[in-house]
Amino acid sequence: MHRDVQVRGLMRISRSAARRSNKLPRSGWKMKRYGNPDYVLYAAVVVATLFGVIAVWDAGYAEAAAMGQMLPRSVITQGLYGIAGLVGAWGISQVAPKRIRQIAVPGMILISLLLVGVLFLGKEINGATRWYRFGPFSFQPSEVAKVFCIISMAAGFAGLTPWVKPKWKNSRQWIGHVLIPKIQRAWPLLPVLVVVGLIEMQPDLKTACVILVTAGFMLWAAG
Repeated sequence: MHRDVQVRGLMRISRSAARRSNKLPRSGWKMKRYGNPDYVLYAAVVVATLFGVIAVWDAGYAEAAAMGQMLPRSVITQGLYGIAGLVGAWGISQVAPKRIRQIAVPGMILISLLLVGVLFLGKEINGATRWYRFGPFSFQPSEVAKVFCIISMAAGFAGLTPWVKPKWKNSRQWIGHVLIPKIQRAWPLLPVLVVVGLIEMQPDLKTACVILVTAGFMLWAAG
């Protein structure tokens, strides 16, 4: 009889779990939010955006005043881009991390092809070939590469186990227990280095350095 009670209890638990699973959204693009948003991070992004708009305004104020304008045109453009970026950041925060990780590899392949293509099909401006030109519109793939490099490295590091500091007594053990495992853990950096090399060939040293510094901080944070 005791066994029958256990079986009935397990069946009730299974039915309850099944009912709960049926209530969950089937689409993986939305996830249930737990806890409060990271308001500190949001505030930091807003402040950084405002500083950027102020810097653009300060740089173009004299020219705008000479033309009788209150605000430089670049300030309005920068402000609109900032608002669009904040809205886009909020939208991405609603997507399940699993779905974001799934676009890491296809995104890096696509951006690598675009970076190769721009070397042959891009528009040369001031000695640099960085832009695709489509009539009045232009597209710079290295700007999109910044985003996909971050997604790619985050997806790679997400699968790593936490680093446990090993014990070693001599340089040989340090190489075997520390150096080689650290190099193996840095494999998400390899596709980023390929992208950086393609960007440098344009040449675009500034963007290449930004991606490398960002990747370095992510590598340090991942252990």
